[in-house]
Amino acid sequence: MAIEEEDHATVAVRNPSDRFDRPVEIKRSRSDSIDGVDSISDLPDAVLQHIFSYIPTKFAIRTSVLSRRWRHVWSETPHLSFKWLSVSPESVNKTLASYKASKITSFHLCTRLAITAHHVNSWLEFARSHNVDDIFLEFRGYIITTNYSFPDFFYNNSSLKNLIIDSRCNEMIPRCTVSWTSLKYLDLSKSLHLRILDIDFSCFFRGPIKIVAPHIHYLRLRNSEAQCTLVDVSSLTEAKVDFSYIEPGCCYYSFQLLKPDVLQGIVQAMLEKFQNVEKLTFGVNFLQILSLAKIPSPALPSLKVKTLTLETRIMRSVVPGIARLLQNSPGLKKITVYTTKKCSTIVETCVNSYLDAQDLNPDQCWRLNDVVFPTSSKSEVVKPELMASFLELLLANTRTLETLVLHLGSCIDRSRFEELMTGDSIAGADFISALPDAILHLIFSRFPTKFVIRTSVLSKRWRHVWSDTPSLSIDCREADPNSLIKTLANHSAPRITSFDLCISSKAHDINRLIEFAISRNTEKLSLDFRDGNYNFPEFFYTNSSLNQLVVDSGALVTTIHHVSWTSLRDLSLSFCKLSDESLAMIISGSPLLESLTLHHCDKLGILDLSKSLKLKRLDLDNQGPTQILAPHIHCLRLRHSQSQCGLVDVSSLTEAYLNIYCTSFYHFKSDLLQVYVLNMLEKLHNVENLTFGAAFLQMLSLAEICDIPFPMLKVEVLTLETMIVPSVIPGIAKLLQNSPGLKMLKPLF
Repeated sequence: MAIEEEDHATVAVRNPSDRFDRPVEIKRSRSDSIDGVDSISDLPDAVLQHIFSYIPTKFAIRTSVLSRRWRHVWSETPHLSFKWLSVSPESVNKTLASYKASKITSFHLCTRLAITAHHVNSWLEFARSHNVDDIFLEFRGYIITTNYSFPDFFYNNSSLKNLIIDSRCNEMIPRCTVSWTSLKYLDLSKSLHLRILDIDFSCFFRGPIKIVAPHIHYLRLRNSEAQCTLVDVSSLTEAKVDFSYIEPGCCYYSFQLLKPDVLQGIVQAMLEKFQNVEKLTFGVNFLQILSLAKIPSPALPSLKVKTLTLETRIMRSVVPGIARLLQNSPGLKKITVYTTKKCSTIVETCVNSYLDAQDLNPDQCWRLNDVVFPTSSKSEVVKPELMASFLELLLANTRTLETLVLHLGSCIDRSRFEELMTGDSIAGADFISALPDAILHLIFSRFPTKFVIRTSVLSKRWRHVWSDTPSLSIDCREADPNSLIKTLANHSAPRITSFDLCISSKAHDINRLIEFAISRNTEKLSLDFRDGNYNFPEFFYTNSSLNQLVVDSGALVTTIHHVSWTSLRDLSLSFCKLSDESLAMIISGSPLLESLTLHHCDKLGILDLSKSLKLKRLDLDNQGPTQILAPHIHCLRLRHSQSQCGLVDVSSLTEAYLNIYCTSFYHFKSDLLQVYVLNMLEKLHNVENLTFGAAFLQMLSLAEICDIPFPMLKVEVLTLETMIVPSVIPGIAKLLQNSPGLKMLKPLF
């Protein structure tokens, strides 16, 4: 072995003297050549074994024939690799019988022979008995015909840190408690046929774990106390997740160690990975931690879930989480609710402590109308009124829901059902009549009142149920308002949560119907006059209970000089006669207004919302206004403007939707376009979420053709609602070029 000096490569090995039995000595001859010197054999065993870790074990074994020095070196290497598919079970068994090391750092097994499960199990047991750190398993060929399942002991390993499985088996479902207390990384990326992953962490995971499983379709994570990071689960179609129910005496209470913001981050990161999953199930503790995300109100991802199952208790600490989950699931079709008996009191305490630290009143921020949900999971029986409020929460936060299924379990009083459950048969039992009135009222809220009233003829049980329903929906176009007023005289509910009225503006006694609604402290009022404009009476403008008002075709504030809607939060006006002065009076009298919608209210000139401090959402579809001053809004939707609309101040915007056009914009000169388009974009340059329609993109294209410079945008999410036509291409190109921080592009063609 001769090495020229000029070709030398210097190798530095950190080699503390206390790690080896003898120091490293490399013998050299006195001449310039070192021919004949066995420098490799002089290396310490630890270095040789480290070299062995890069080659299959069968080659390492062959070194034993070199000399006595090499005879037993391989047997103490901490790395075993049976990568060759031709390795027989007998040779593996013989190798393991001669193995002497007490600790295995890595164990790599690859086989495709039609071997029995007994061999695989014994090899896995051998690795476990030697405190293996890393396991890499590759199962090929006929192993799939044996329906192989991992033995129970495989799931009980306190030394395992990294597990990589490349298998053609379709399932990995433990039949016992999983105890991989040292596992940090679960890599299933090479298991191309793995479809189901079901892990029960119990109380045995003591640190963060990362899961890579890009091919699985079903994931179930139960009793997860550790910080579980889903690195890649991109093929998921169904997931079921909850955190631990921690019982007294458990060895580890990780939730006590994790701060609320960390818990919140774990849940939000999981939701990011579940964005495209169509079937989701969440447990009560997951929902409690998701509630933490509601208070500071960070951005949660929009979910494509269609079927959502909630396993929960009805208590205040899950309400914000459920509400936010439903609001971020725009395509939800079915909700199933299972009421559970147990949930983690530690999670509950953590959530409540977080509220206390934020100086928030839980009874106010977790309140649905006038119903305060239980503060604890210890409540055994839920009152019907509370159950009805919970159902109202579900329905109020969904728009596309088709099916709602409730499994009430032990959370309601079953005594009303027991009289129906006689003998071995329940034939003929009227379970709907046995439901509490509050739940029947919730069902009635989904139907027009004329159909609800007809239920009074069913039986004595139903005679007066309708009269207490808090939701009324009345269409007077085909009914006599006078007869309806007589009917409503029998309505006895002291409070109306929702009142929908569709009536001709020329009908008699409209004032009496509206006065009836207001006298019952109506919270949500919808008035549709369809065929004309109705002038509201003076008493209409003073109301302390109304929090949502929808008016279609009405004349507002024509002669009145004072408005007092002290609880109003959501106002929607369509085809209404409304002047700048009238709107200013409404804004001044609605100090809590959060959302304003104006559709085809075309008399507006300057829309000044600077004094509406709580207004966060503005939706306009009008010929005007010509100027918008709304420094506090976060979301703006602007459509169908037939005149130039200037954004004077929208400095708090985080989201904007624009599809505006002017009927005469093609007559604009270049300088007018520059003023209009550039001023609009200049006001949006800090907005992170932007949506542009085809008409606006065409205007941008015209500005680009005229060589008008565009401002730089800080948009991160850009949505384009357009057809693919030549007139939008230049505008889109320039828009993308001026958005250097763009992270997500959503073209909707």
